[in-house]
Amino acid sequence: MCFTLSTTVQTPSGTAPLRALAVGDTVIGYDPWRGTHGPQAVRTVVDRTVTRLVTLELAGRTVSVSLEHPFWTVSDGFVAARWLAAGSVLLTSDGEAVAVTSAVASRGRFRVRNLTVAGTATFFAGVPGVLVHNTPFFGGTSGDGG
Repeated sequence: MCFTLSTTVQTPSGTAPLRALAVGDTVIGYDPWRGTHGPQAVRTVVDRTVTRLVTLELAGRTVSVSLEHPFWTVSDGFVAARWLAAGSVLLTSDGEAVAVTSAVASRGRFRVRNLTVAGTATFFAGVPGVLVHNTPFFGGTSGDGG
């Protein structure tokens, strides 16, 4: 459940690279069930290495993420990145829908990071910022990027 370190995250003052965020920093979260959104404190930061990633293309930009990271889809709620495909529709930080145009899996050794966020337990990652959860909803096995 992690993103590559260069992934950007929405903060109250704009975007920041994930690698620059620390415990106590603030990101923008959103509760899709209540429709509430606002600043949320970063509780923990976890760095690790994974062996599999999926790179999603959204509006001409890409975001690379571990296979089990949950993304909010307009049709099905939170869905693990491994199940997203061209045509999956995600929610952006400005409330718009954006379609995944491609999803490509990779194997290797990748340095990644995840945040645990207070309150909504969500944040907006990548460009355009899309809603993701900081908790896995799906099982994964060690080393598979999950």
